[in-house]
Amino acid sequence: MEQLAQNRGPLERFALTITQVVETTGVCRSSLYEEIRYGHLRAIKVGRSTRIRVIDLHAWLASRPRIAAKPDAKPDKGTASGLSHPTSSRFTRFTLR
Repeated sequence: MEQLAQNRGPLERFALTITQVVETTGVCRSSLYEEIRYGHLRAIKVGRSTRIRVIDLHAWLASRPRIAAKPDAKPDKGTASGLSHPTSSRFTRFTLR
């Protein structure tokens, strides 16, 4: 049983520390605390430590706005995707939905 607990990744835990959430999501620490302060991301206290339940992290991530291409954006000349080369770094303009 103890061996199973050691093999679990951070997203299989019940709650994560702020550091674990930063490492897992790439969202900076100050942004997480700001989201908690404004009530967008739920957090709990375990002693002096702030923890984020995995279920609350998933809900917060799902609630974030998605990025969509502008309807009037036209692809550049080149391939069907609008990129002159599959590894090209050119991007079309995006806006939040």
